[in-house]
Amino acid sequence: GRSGTYGSSANLRGLGAGSTLVLLNNHRVAPSSGLGDFVDISLFPASAIERMEVLTDGASSIYGGDAVAGVMNFILREDYDGAEAMVRYGSVTNGDLDEYRASMTYGKAWDGGNALVAYEYFNRGNLSAGDRSFSSEAILPNDLFPSSERNSVVAAFSQDILSNLRFKSDFLYGNRNGRRDWSGATYYIRILPDTTTVSSSAALEWNISENWTADFIGAYSKTNGDVNTEVDSSWRTDIESELWTLDAKASGVLGTLWGVEVHGAFGGQYREESFSNVRVDIDTVQREADRNVSAVFGELYIPLISEEDGVAGAHRLDLSLSGRYEDYSDFGSQTTPKLGVLWSPVESL
Repeated sequence: GRSGTYGSSANLRGLGAGSTLVLLNNHRVAPSSGLGDFVDISLFPASAIERMEVLTDGASSIYGGDAVAGVMNFILREDYDGAEAMVRYGSVTNGDLDEYRASMTYGKAWDGGNALVAYEYFNRGNLSAGDRSFSSEAILPNDLFPSSERNSVVAAFSQDILSNLRFKSDFLYGNRNGRRDWSGATYYIRILPDTTTVSSSAALEWNISENWTADFIGAYSKTNGDVNTEVDSSWRTDIESELWTLDAKASGVLGTLWGVEVHGAFGGQYREESFSNVRVDIDTVQREADRNVSAVFGELYIPLISEEDGVAGAHRLDLSLSGRYEDYSDFGSQTTPKLGVLWSPVESL
């Protein structure tokens, strides 16, 4: 509910949504809220998602400062062939909150490529404070949970250009609007947020050799939030965030050390970010900023001991070294190193 935009955020380790990086098919998405500190993951149609890759380790030395708590990467379905329809209804034991979800998914796979289109509609009513015993004496109208309606569309396409070169692209459109009422002894407030996110990307996946691959991704994303607040004298807030990114990465096996393979990953990123939060009714800029970020990073991963080695007291022992250098147009440069050791004495610990 940051500044009335509402939405669902990822928050690993309880460090705040701004510390968890959210990716869609390996690329960033423009954030929501009046602070621009989280990506509204509920705008991703669930029917289009194949899996979520969650990096629970701190990843700022690879991805940057917004990945201190970790990374959540939503991967879209690939190679799906067919059509799928889903309808779901739910309610609560006390009160009149109803929830509806309906989706249509169509995919087509062929030799060397595939395409996917998914649409999802979601509608959920509000939960009044009068419907729960612990809040039944609150002044009404007063919502414990806001109402919400959203429409989301995802389209994805991939095609082999050569035997070792693949083109991929995806597009997302998501819109959410809702309502929440607050009441007190001397006030009444109704918040009406309307948020739209658009995101698109194009990528090349190159299998350089048996042990090395390279990825190149260009992406654009924009989020607009229109928040109307109705009180004795109403006001309106316009929130806008925009994001351009270019990513390049190569990863593979560098060689052997102490009889084990040493894995490496190297890459760079350039992105342009802008954000504004404007009170339209009084023509006042509450927050406004833009910046460019250039970064290079590298990582070495050495699996020193594995289960197959049969070493007592060391079911697994991994060593990782990584670092990221970033240059920000607004405050300067930053270097983030990391040394990591993972030791598993037995499989269950």
